[in-house]
Amino acid sequence: MMKKTILVGLVIFGIVVYSGMIQAATLNVPGSYPTIQSAVNAANNSDTIIVSAGTYTEAVYINKRIALVGVGTPTIDTSGLGKTNTVTCDGNEADNALISGFKITGATGQDGSHNGNGIYCKNGADSIITNNTASGNTHGIYCESSSPFITNNTISENGGGIYCKYSSSPSITNNIISWNSIGIICVYSSPTITNNTASGNTHGIYCYSSSPFITNNTILKNGFGIDCSSSSPSITNNIISGNNYGIRCDSSSPTINYNNIWGNVLANYLGCSAGASDLSLDPLFVNATNGNFHLQPTSPCIDTGINTPPGGLPATDKDGNPRIVNNVVDIGAYEFQGINPQIALVSPISGQAGTIITVQGSGFKAQSPIRIDFGTHQTITTTISSPTGTFSTTFIVPEQPSGTKVITASDTEGNFA
Repeated sequence: MMKKTILVGLVIFGIVVYSGMIQAATLNVPGSYPTIQSAVNAANNSDTIIVSAGTYTEAVYINKRIALVGVGTPTIDTSGLGKTNTVTCDGNEADNALISGFKITGATGQDGSHNGNGIYCKNGADSIITNNTASGNTHGIYCESSSPFITNNTISENGGGIYCKYSSSPSITNNIISWNSIGIICVYSSPTITNNTASGNTHGIYCYSSSPFITNNTILKNGFGIDCSSSSPSITNNIISGNNYGIRCDSSSPTINYNNIWGNVLANYLGCSAGASDLSLDPLFVNATNGNFHLQPTSPCIDTGINTPPGGLPATDKDGNPRIVNNVVDIGAYEFQGINPQIALVSPISGQAGTIITVQGSGFKAQSPIRIDFGTHQTITTTISSPTGTFSTTFIVPEQPSGTKVITASDTEGNFA
């Protein structure tokens, strides 16, 4: 009896080990499967489905942990399929399911909240939605009782850009949200909204009975920048500019601080007040007209945010660059990365001992001591950089052996040229 018992145990153990060694598979559409849904049906958890470029007229339903990856930006289009969603992620089984690299369009047949969504996450599906374009839907992305990770997407020309409803707490990060009726909608939800640009929408962000964390976004040229009703948002480190209204609050208790709220046409604040450390200055974008919302070197948004906002600070900015460059975080979606230090002028470039040399540079730490080295002479002169990191100084060439000499400039941050 003992031997039989041991043998059965070994057989069971062997089965478990074998199951654990099954490797994830890669399925190809249309190479091995004619439709995306047929590949999804055949896939197991942890499998990857690679979808080649093309247009796929179908609605896709996912209830397993798979990676759905587009190569060459394939389009999933439900135009003409009636009231449906383009891609649905359903239930905890779809946690960490990845949807990446697609154009999602055509979901316009709305039936309550359940249809008309480009990507629909429901019943606790905390999926990963990244590097997609959602346009031409009633809602670009709809989260119902789900908290997906929504990052690096372009969401434009939908009825609603991103809709968060019923205890949804998605992470909405690094997206371009433009020309929707409403950019981000929060209803009974608490999303974390960071590093996004929202422009050209009727509302940049709208909150109803919600408590979102809205941090380090650039929100401009919307009807309303942020519009709150019966809500308690935390609004920190944002640029809110060029909207009709900057922040409007109705029966709400927002926490507002360390923002730059400037140049909103009708009012910067309506039903609320500026935070103690809010600014109201031209943010000095590189080229806002052409959609370049990076900061010029003289922007007042540089080094004027708070490093510990409610809800926390992202590690990187919208470009993926370090979020804190010079000890204090910037305001807005993009962190100013500085200008590469350079010596812009040496004049004259030759001469004898006693010649007066002019040296000019840029891209150094603002208002920092600058040390100039010449050949074998360390610290031949010093100066202080300007508030924009430039300097101009002179020195007299000392006696030393003839030949080519190297001039270097360095600041207290270790920048040198």
